[in-house]
Amino acid sequence: MALRVEDFDLDAKTVAVKHSWTTDEFGKKLRDKDGNFIPGSTKTDEERTIPLPEPTLDLLLPLLAHKGPKDWVFTGKSGGVLEYGQFRRAIFSPATNRLKLVDVTPHTLRHTCASLLISLGAPITTVSYILGHASVKMTLDIYGHYYEDDTREWMRRLGSELNK
Repeated sequence: MALRVEDFDLDAKTVAVKHSWTTDEFGKKLRDKDGNFIPGSTKTDEERTIPLPEPTLDLLLPLLAHKGPKDWVFTGKSGGVLEYGQFRRAIFSPATNRLKLVDVTPHTLRHTCASLLISLGAPITTVSYILGHASVKMTLDIYGHYYEDDTREWMRRLGSELNK
């Protein structure tokens, strides 16, 4: 949610994930003296640049149009920063309801992305980087079960190599 227009490189088709919202010990977003949210570093304190698939870029272009480099990409009706709760109530929940999706959250889509990448054969290091996990171990702890069905296939491949 804490993405600025300048974080997107449309020629390279990437987004640089540089910040998240600064929160207090209770998870409440902190504001400056003017009431604006304060951007901070990412959860892992590391920036990463993620390539974007063409369909995602197509959806983002209208959000980037007519904004300056320092402008936030995801804004509410008033033009201010779009808060997570506001996003869920005003945009995400109505969309999932129209699609008749039950118990789907934005975090569910994160898991869907990871599981699809794994099913396509993406290396776990790549999946971990895209998700911004602090370690591959964290990614394996969460998504390792997606690899269990691959065991038979990989052992078949190993057998084929050994028979050459």
